[in-house]
Amino acid sequence: MRMKDLLIQQKVHKVLLGKNKKSDKVTDEQWDDMDDVVARTIRLNLSDSVLQNIKTKECKTTKENCETLKKLYMSKNMSNKFHLWKE
Repeated sequence: MRMKDLLIQQKVHKVLLGKNKKSDKVTDEQWDDMDDVVARTIRLNLSDSVLQNIKTKECKTTKENCETLKKLYMSKNMSNKFHLWKE
């Protein structure tokens, strides 16, 4: 929720909807700039321990960052279930 609020404040939150939802008023260059801002904002707000698991050279776009985070933390494996239970 805080991340979305931050992106709304920066007026780049529409990148989260995906490029197929891009307005005709926004050029590809503007979209790429907004995507870069979102990707970097996400990475800047991750803890160091989470950031270690993301290969920043490979995850340059918002989509790549989100997919990596989903794979790491949204999977329903036993260690994630245990961590949630522990919390």
